[in-house]
Amino acid sequence: MKSNITFKNIALAIFLLASLPAIAAEPEKPVEPAAAEPAPLTLSVMGWIEDVIVYPGDMPFSAKLDTGTKTSSIDASNIERFQDLDGKEWVRFTIQNQHGDRKTLEKPVEKWVRIKQKGGGYFQRPVVKMALCVGNHYIEGKMNLSKRDDFQNPVLIGRNMLSKNVLVDSSMRHTSKPACEITNEQN
Repeated sequence: MKSNITFKNIALAIFLLASLPAIAAEPEKPVEPAAAEPAPLTLSVMGWIEDVIVYPGDMPFSAKLDTGTKTSSIDASNIERFQDLDGKEWVRFTIQNQHGDRKTLEKPVEKWVRIKQKGGGYFQRPVVKMALCVGNHYIEGKMNLSKRDDFQNPVLIGRNMLSKNVLVDSSMRHTSKPACEITNEQN
């Protein structure tokens, strides 16, 4: 019987056998640690109407939580523009809740927004930074100072202040009372 073993086959077998220890000796690649899981969000489910506290001023308000609105707003009257000693634009304005409690505040203007009127034309609203307590969430964000005296709820909380804290269930109302622990730096 004639053997099919050739010099090439023998050389290949010797090469493969000689390579086995080198392959086995290759160090294992370190396993990359799994990416750290993001901290769980502390979302609260709340109704479309909630009681809130507005800061500064520590005033209770009834607020509409509106996921269809981008920027929050608050009913403000007697809006006066002025400049501080450094030339930065500020506004002085009065807020009033549904109980008739009033507070005059002064805040730096973050920006002005142009609002289209129903009958045509535009008007401008100042935007300031304010804070709210909704449930147990202390939330800071930008708010339009607007005329909301024709609305049942003087505060409208939009996505800019809801997105990281609150899920809105439109079938619910008044699910929680404001219960924020406020530090001196926050208020």
